[in-house]
Amino acid sequence: MPSPEVFGSDSQQAMMRKAHALWQLVKDDKRFQSHGRVVGLNAVECDDIGIHTALVRLQGVAAINEIPASAAPEYRQKLEAMGFNTDQFETWAGGEEALTAARVVVQNTQLAHGLTVVAVEAETPPTALQALADLTQSCDVLLPMGRFMRGQARPSVCLFAQDAAGKPVGSAAAVAARHPSSQNADHAWWGMLATDKARRGEGIALQLGARAMIAMHEQHGFSAFFTGIRRRNTASERLCTQLGLRPNGDCVVAAMDPTVFSGAQLTK
Repeated sequence: MPSPEVFGSDSQQAMMRKAHALWQLVKDDKRFQSHGRVVGLNAVECDDIGIHTALVRLQGVAAINEIPASAAPEYRQKLEAMGFNTDQFETWAGGEEALTAARVVVQNTQLAHGLTVVAVEAETPPTALQALADLTQSCDVLLPMGRFMRGQARPSVCLFAQDAAGKPVGSAAAVAARHPSSQNADHAWWGMLATDKARRGEGIALQLGARAMIAMHEQHGFSAFFTGIRRRNTASERLCTQLGLRPNGDCVVAAMDPTVFSGAQLTK
């Protein structure tokens, strides 16, 4: 098995190497899902906290998706009683209305002059992906494994905007994170929005986010998307609203082993 293309800090890279190995064992089991950072649990198929905690102990971090928001406090208390740190994101999702909104954005807005949109492909040089990882890391966003961004592990789209000097200044991605036979497999994970601090306010994330949705639909047939937003992240909420996404009453609960990760969160 070839070594995975991983990014971030030493501890984040070690986590993703473990996730890469684990994914080879569980990728054909619809209980599990991944967009390339860690292997997580799909609560629609399995909400067993014992399996969730096993994933945490194996990788250092693991999330369970589609937990009803009303059940999240008790679920987090159980995880914390086991000695884990926890984090939570609200699930935002959208179907055809999201694609319609994305098309309106692309039609009515433009990227700043001098920027070019580049799609990550299987042949994209590792140096280009590392430059993208440097951008996302500067925004506290962890770039998923290269095989996921290149579309080799799951159907995916990864876009970035680069300036005239070839430097990445913005990014967005979408991944078919769920098993094709899962009840909610029609929703693709969407996110990885990052913008160079010097270029914020130019609408780069909005444009790339919209283009990633449209490309995921045109290339892989997805017409619905989901993402996670930490509560009171008003900038992300505003952008997602512009792209037709809304809170659906569910959430993502992440658990972290403090002996592996001392911080309160893995990624923004």
